[in-house]
Amino acid sequence: MKKMDFIRNLSKKTVVQESLSYEDALLARLEQQATKLQEAENPIDVVTLDIPLLIRIMEYAREDAKTDMDLHNVAQHMIELSKSSQTLSMNDYDHIVGQHATEEPAKTDEGLDMQMIKMLAGIKR
Repeated sequence: MKKMDFIRNLSKKTVVQESLSYEDALLARLEQQATKLQEAENPIDVVTLDIPLLIRIMEYAREDAKTDMDLHNVAQHMIELSKSSQTLSMNDYDHIVGQHATEEPAKTDEGLDMQMIKMLAGIKR
């Protein structure tokens, strides 16, 4: 059976690819080179930051980020900013963290809470 398969394969016509013209080959090569240059200018997912920004981002991650999604958003913003900038600095912090940097947990007014508790308990003062 294997001999028959071998003989059948010999009898099949091989498809000859049409060779590219010199201009087409040159154009394809130039497109490859251009793509490599674009990728080399800013590799995907590479971020460069100065030390003050690095420390502040770590503080944000430890103290202010509430969910993993907050951290993913910060990373995405850093990647986007890195496409147009060489080294990110504290000047970029507001753009990286956005509204999360200014958001503070809602402070409760303890005096108001105590008044509500007293009112509900029927205690007047």
